[in-house]
Amino acid sequence: MSQPAVKRQRNTEMLRAPSVRDVGMSMLLLLAGRASVLGLFPFGVAFFASCFDKSIAYLGITVLSIALMTSAGSAVLTKYLVAALLFWIYTRFRNKENLVLDA
Repeated sequence: MSQPAVKRQRNTEMLRAPSVRDVGMSMLLLLAGRASVLGLFPFGVAFFASCFDKSIAYLGITVLSIALMTSAGSAVLTKYLVAALLFWIYTRFRNKENLVLDA
């Protein structure tokens, strides 16, 4: 038996329009972003990092900023928005090889 061929794919994913699933996840992000523990709002950024891929992250950042503005105001917004943007930039520009096996 021969080994399957390995193709190298370049990461060329662009921004895309939101689907129905993305809108549903945004509603959950709105709820998670408003949840606070001892005056901190850690759930919004964590939910954003786990559920939004880099092609739709602009929607997640917008919803996260709305959630933080409605619950905590602009004083907290900067800290969590910077964390979400740094995560998005990291995932967008990291140099990761995608290997796909052909069967």
